[in-house]
Amino acid sequence: MDNFRVLLAIALSVAIIVGYQYFFIGSSTPPPAQQTAGPAQPSASATTPPVMTAPALPKSVSSPQPSTVPQAVPPARLGRDITVRTDLFTAVFSENGAALKSLALNRYKESIKKDSPGKELVTNTPEEGYPLKFSWGDLVADNLFYQAETTGLNVGSAAKNAALVMRAEAGNGIIVERRYNFDNDSYLFSVDITVKNTSDHPVQGIPSLTQINLPFERLDNPADRFLFKGPIAFIN
Repeated sequence: MDNFRVLLAIALSVAIIVGYQYFFIGSSTPPPAQQTAGPAQPSASATTPPVMTAPALPKSVSSPQPSTVPQAVPPARLGRDITVRTDLFTAVFSENGAALKSLALNRYKESIKKDSPGKELVTNTPEEGYPLKFSWGDLVADNLFYQAETTGLNVGSAAKNAALVMRAEAGNGIIVERRYNFDNDSYLFSVDITVKNTSDHPVQGIPSLTQINLPFERLDNPADRFLFKGPIAFIN
């Protein structure tokens, strides 16, 4: 009796599930995906399905490529060192990047030795790089070759003000002019930078003036420095 009831319950459950799916859910078979037929194909046999050919794609339109900046033409000679002398300091600029290679003070010495040179404020090496190099994005590199208008400059009592002008061509229509202005009575000097675009299309860039500074102290004997021991008297 118990087995009969179990079989009857199973049969009723199956009948309820099948009837619910038939009357309420219906067929859940998704419609066949639409396919785009290509050009007409030759008739195929009943046993071989027709081959669907994808429609021809439109010809790709090549997008305009960004214009590449031509490389700067290497100079015909090596860059010179341009020396600028005033009563207060002696500066050396390089035509390679128009950078400052040396700035020695005339009235202050490196050490207490009798033949000591003037105090040097630029202690960089070529590998570390020199200060006052200029770049302008990817259009103007900081190692351009600059043509100086003169081989040297003497600023003294006769001419208290003078300027060192250096120009460079980046090879892509960009011309850079560097103008260093000196005053014989001042340790300060200014630099004016002008970027000219001689090409027939506008360009954009980010100006950058590099200042690389290293400590003034060198790794030599500290006893050679200006050290003092003894009494000090301040009068008036």
